[in-house]
Order: sequence, then C-alpha cells, then structure tokens
Amino acid sequence: MIRKVISIVFLGIALLQWFIIGERTVNAFWMWFKFKDYGGGGYTTMNLETLIAGYAISIAIIPIVLLTQKYFTVSPAAARINKTAMYMLAAGLLWLTALQLTPMVKALRK
Repeated sequence: MIRKVISIVFLGIALLQWFIIGERTVNAFWMWFKFKDYGGGGYTTMNLETLIAGYAISIAIIPIVLLTQKYFTVSPAAARINKTAMYMLAAGLLWLTALQLTPMVKALRK
C-alpha cells in the first residue's frame, strides 16, 4: 500500500514538473508570437534559482524511482506508475533544456 502511495507521489511530482514546463513553453511561444516583429523578438523569463532547483530535484528523483523499483517489491501497477514518472521526469528535463537553448527563454537572477 505504501509503495503505491510513493509511486503516486512520484507521478504527482512529474505532473507538477510538466505543468510548470508547459506553462513556460506556452508563455514563451505567446511572447514570441506577440513581439516577433518588434526588433528583438519576444521572450519569457525564468528565475535562475527555480531553474536550478527544478533540475536538481528532477535529477535526484530519477535515481530514487529506479532504486525504489529495483530494491522494493512493488505491484505491477506501481511499477508502471514508477516507470511513467521516471520517463516523464527525464523527458521534462530534456524539454526544459531544449527550451533554455532557444532564444525565447532568458534565465534571470531575481
């Protein structure tokens, strides 16, 4: 029972990560669309400390998910939830990195 709850917590963290990344992506595209014809183009900002914390937490959780799946007996449903959460976290990190490499996002220290 507790392992299913832990798996659902991992999935909740992954969903929260994707909600934040999705919001920043939509905002970046909207600002680019809105201001693309005004010389410098549009971009959105991201707080540098929040960005670093997001990377650190995601990178820390992926091995925890793997260790949980490897060393604890989990039900097939919990294993699928763990695997889904792990893939979502990894894909979120890749998407966030790709978004940061575009000129549509600027990381600022606030």
